[in-house]
Amino acid sequence: MNKERIYAYFGDKEGLFDAVMDQRHVEVMAAVPLDADDLPGYVGRLFDYIISHPDLMRLAAWKQLERPLGHGGKNLGSYEHALAPLTAARDEGRIDTTFNPVDLAVILYGLASAWHHVFAAQRDTESGTTDDIWSAQRLTEHREALIEVVRRLMTS
Repeated sequence: MNKERIYAYFGDKEGLFDAVMDQRHVEVMAAVPLDADDLPGYVGRLFDYIISHPDLMRLAAWKQLERPLGHGGKNLGSYEHALAPLTAARDEGRIDTTFNPVDLAVILYGLASAWHHVFAAQRDTESGTTDDIWSAQRLTEHREALIEVVRRLMTS
């Protein structure tokens, strides 16, 4: 398939990129379903997914650089679908009603992805500290801390 045919189908380069991002979002939601009854476990699983899929974070960073104002992606409804478990849990009193589901989802994603954002530039260097930062032991320690932070947030 040539470039002209691809762009004819997606409209343009931006349309193709939007379709890729929408598909990746669907893949993440399928691989790491949001469990409103186990938000600490969810954030741990999301952290694991993010660490094991660095290409996803590179795409997200590229999107922020190139398309900071968003897009008209076809699967934007999937974001609302992703919030449904949080909304239901809040409405049923299973999580604190002071949390807006959008805010809580952003907080959870931000916590799960922070390690990658902070240390991504060091991942490909040869320094000894980088090896320590990305070691299995260090990632496990951070994951445990992350889960504990969310557990405390949800029980305070």
